[in-house]
Amino acid sequence: MIARLNAAIGAAISFYVIANNNKKKNRNENFNPSRNGRRQLGRYPGHEKLVMASVVIRHGSRTPVATTPNCEQANWDSSILLQTLPHADCPHKVVSLDGGPQPPLNFDLAYNKDKVLKGGCPGGQLTILGQEQMVQLGKRLRERYIDQFNLLEPSFQADSIYIRTSNILRSINSAKCFMVGLYSELTERSKANTKLKNSKAIKAITSVADDPIILHTTESKNEFLYPNVGSCPLMKKFYRAVHKHNEFESAGRRIFHDVLQIDDMKSLYENKLLAKNHIDILDDLESRRAHGMALPDVLIDHYSQIKEIGYKALCSLFSENVLLKVSSGRFMDDILKRMDAVVNNQRIMDLPIMLITCFRNSPTRLCLYSAHDTSLIVLSAAVTGKLPNAWPPFASFLVFELYRTFSGKHYVKVKFENQDLVINNCGGSTECPYNRFREIVSELALESKEFEELCSIQDGN
Repeated sequence: MIARLNAAIGAAISFYVIANNNKKKNRNENFNPSRNGRRQLGRYPGHEKLVMASVVIRHGSRTPVATTPNCEQANWDSSILLQTLPHADCPHKVVSLDGGPQPPLNFDLAYNKDKVLKGGCPGGQLTILGQEQMVQLGKRLRERYIDQFNLLEPSFQADSIYIRTSNILRSINSAKCFMVGLYSELTERSKANTKLKNSKAIKAITSVADDPIILHTTESKNEFLYPNVGSCPLMKKFYRAVHKHNEFESAGRRIFHDVLQIDDMKSLYENKLLAKNHIDILDDLESRRAHGMALPDVLIDHYSQIKEIGYKALCSLFSENVLLKVSSGRFMDDILKRMDAVVNNQRIMDLPIMLITCFRNSPTRLCLYSAHDTSLIVLSAAVTGKLPNAWPPFASFLVFELYRTFSGKHYVKVKFENQDLVINNCGGSTECPYNRFREIVSELALESKEFEELCSIQDGN
């Protein structure tokens, strides 16, 4: 067991080095939404203070959610790839949005039943590489939000951080690993927890060690952290049309029929929302590349074409404004409401002391959303007014930063990793006054009732 764990740790480090080198090599082509006038990561000027950050992460590297037909599968060895890295673990508890029990893991139940890969790994699972990536991302943002900006306390304070995740294991585990990177002391809780279970330590100590971080989620039919086809008839109808579009079907014939030699093309497109198409193949290839695995020989020469058409097919799902609205609206609404709470709290704090004695003095300073590639795509498009030009890589992130000037005004910056994004309709600036930012994104923001009404429009008019 120890030898296997050591092998897993060694493999995680090796995978991480490979993935990091690939990320540096491809940095110029990866997810390049509208950006200009970058301000270097570092200290904010003396006349302003960072008061809140909403961080949207894509989970770390995972096993593929689909395999490529008529191709030799990669070997996804579950005895190594699905180990839990000790330095990436901590006590955690997943609850529903109202604090109740966690809903069933329907996606992962389906993966375990229908999508077990060669080597024993179910599809869509966070690997040891993904765990390591998220720990490193947490460490990176610790430097920014604790060491540089003093947004968070050096030691973990549960009231300062709100963690929201989709109810899918790769997202849940990514959030946990990120938090361990942000606060390494959480790993010590896990170690202490193990020791205390085997000792007669006093209850007071046990309760401290057992205190988990809380992750909030909801059942899949109500989820808004990704474009939710299953809860929106309008979205489902358009998705079906896109997947049968002549451009993609023609390209599909070149790849599926000519290269992969699949004769029954009809079965790939008819009556399936997400058939074995370009997006699925690209997912398989990108998962292999992330883990340093060889691509199928028959597809090596076609990789660039598959990548281009696969991402184009994905972006076409959000090309209409109404589709971008139903894909990103509820997510953006949640981000705005949490920003509003901070802005309004600070305005109240400017009032005479007798008026604020019952008001909460320490609102949430960091909102962590553990989400998916499509989450970053639609949110970026909502902010910049254009779709990114490349698929966001594993363990990438988008962040909404709320600043307050010493004169009491607030403004917003949006970053994809190190890049400041130009906010649409805000004078070509990467810094947008909060009220103006709110006006801009409110055009896409949706409350749940509005989402239901819009999605019920069957003809899309």
